[in-house]
Amino acid sequence: MSCLLYTGFAAPYLPLVDHVLARGNPGLLGWVERVGFSARNAWRALADVPTWAPLVVGQMRRLGVDSIPIALFIALFTGIVLALLSATLFIGAVPPYFVGALVGKTIMMELGPVLTGMALAGRVSANIAAGFFLGRPGHEGVIPSVWVASAVGGNSLWSNLFASVAGALMYFATLTEVPILQGLLGAGMGKGPALALLLAGPALSLPNMLVIRSVMGTRKTLVFVGLVVTMATISGLIFGALF
Repeated sequence: MSCLLYTGFAAPYLPLVDHVLARGNPGLLGWVERVGFSARNAWRALADVPTWAPLVVGQMRRLGVDSIPIALFIALFTGIVLALLSATLFIGAVPPYFVGALVGKTIMMELGPVLTGMALAGRVSANIAAGFFLGRPGHEGVIPSVWVASAVGGNSLWSNLFASVAGALMYFATLTEVPILQGLLGAGMGKGPALALLLAGPALSLPNMLVIRSVMGTRKTLVFVGLVVTMATISGLIFGALF
């Protein structure tokens, strides 16, 4: 723990923190030390510009330039959906010859790029967060791979159920699922739980459950959530057993 901070004001308190953490949870002490080492090494590595600058440029190309096809795909279909919806709403309120120009300028030229930028920002931030918290091949992240393997490793009923419930409660944007799942697989997640997470994630989320409850009621919402979690768990078990 003494390696966590190298500042003068914190040095007198480090032995006390060491003692409290060691008595409470030795595993927590090791995790805090790993986080401290990571933060210290990251701070020291900032001065080594010739080493990290080419890597940053490569990641910028991978996350930015390589995302252009995805951005165009999102912009195209987002523009189509919004254009059709807006045209349906505007017909009858404005002259028909004005609908096309209004939709093209206000929706496809303004709102479409904004949504595309938000999608790209989500993809980039998800890659960065997955690499930082879950690590990359050969490098441990903030979250130990032992924790991931113990929770969702293998193809047991518990691991698939845990992945299904986690995916049902959390909100995953479409473009953020891939890098997060890639990090989880690299940290020891099984293929079956990975599929269960992918199936339950888009279908459910906590805000989604609240909206469904307001429309369908509590009992039907619980049945719907139970069916999604059950089917995702079964699908994960079958997929993990086959592949």
